Amino acid sequence: MDEGKFNHLATDLIHMGVFKDEQYHSVSTPIYQTATFFSEDLENLSKYRYSRYSNPTRKALEENLCAIEGGIEAFATVSGNASIHLVLSLLKAGDHIICGKEVHGGTFLLIKEYMGKFGIESAFVDLLDFDSVKKAVKANTRMIWIETPTNALLKIVDIAAIVEIAHYAESICVVDNTLMTPFWQRPLDLGADIVVYSSTKYLNGHSDVISGAVIVKSEFLAKELQYWVSLLGLGESPMDAWLVLRGLKTLPQRLKVHEYNAGQIVQMLKTHPLVKNIYYPGLENAQGHETAKLQQKSFGGMISFEVDLEALDLNLFIKSLKYFQFSHSSGGIVSNISHPWSTSHKCVAEALRKESGITEGLLRLSPGLEYYEDLIKDLQDAFKLGAKNRVLV
Repeated sequence: MDEGKFNHLATDLIHMGVFKDEQYHSVSTPIYQTATFFSEDLENLSKYRYSRYSNPTRKALEENLCAIEGGIEAFATVSGNASIHLVLSLLKAGDHIICGKEVHGGTFLLIKEYMGKFGIESAFVDLLDFDSVKKAVKANTRMIWIETPTNALLKIVDIAAIVEIAHYAESICVVDNTLMTPFWQRPLDLGADIVVYSSTKYLNGHSDVISGAVIVKSEFLAKELQYWVSLLGLGESPMDAWLVLRGLKTLPQRLKVHEYNAGQIVQMLKTHPLVKNIYYPGLENAQGHETAKLQQKSFGGMISFEVDLEALDLNLFIKSLKYFQFSHSSGGIVSNISHPWSTSHKCVAEALRKESGITEGLLRLSPGLEYYEDLIKDLQDAFKLGAKNRVLV
């Protein structure tokens, strides 16, 4: 695949991989909603044969992702979890994987429980502590899994440093880049071997599709993953691939608004009496602030903060929000609020949640594209209604 022919990623997004209609030359990529493709005869086989293996619409998305991520091959999958499953398929019984202990709950379960059933060992460590990572490496370590910024505390992991440890151990380094996108961070440029996405989030951006993606930079990994994505039936449907491809066309413009809205909301939260802690890499005293400046082009569009449960009725606060929807996602045009303790990280043992900083008072915000002053007022009004002592607000 081409790695990109144009001067800027925004141009690549519009042009790379999308012009698949050789018969009618349509500007919009067609949706090839078909299960199978016919061939003329044994000597003239069709380029595409069966959509589980490959499909022109899905291939358009994969070529587009490949170009903007700087990889040599991409795989569009049916979900973010499917993209994780696909990458984990590279491991075999007896292998060992190291993963950050603060990863999303779904990633945790897939590595710990599902892969554990097949004899794959795992260690969940603090990736900010390089000595701990090095000590966790074993003779059978084959993969180190990074999520940065982490979900939901937005901690920043030094990708290049972990890549160095992984490659010294002759292991594959995988980065979940869902909260950054290739416009804000390009892990392959920092030495990572594989990038994974829940493209349901920012890449699609409209909350109308479940989707995942895997991008690699080596022929060997591409060949292995092509085998597994076809065999396991993890490839994305044509309609869903088309929706992600359409969403990608406005990604740069959307990200600017997400970033700006997040920055404005953080300024309000910094002084609010009901907010105990704010987790946002853009704050100068935040963990990973300097690392983020080096490996990211933005501090992102996500915010996490901890409220004082003795002073705030959390359920009433959430119920009172007008624009922030309480739902299981992020990165969409509509603002989202989530409660990791009872949703994304509920599957993680309570002791481990607390140890990682996932408390009952932790909330995660994903500001959408609404006008920032409306979002700020929405939060302020909900704080007033949820406050147990109205004098405080």
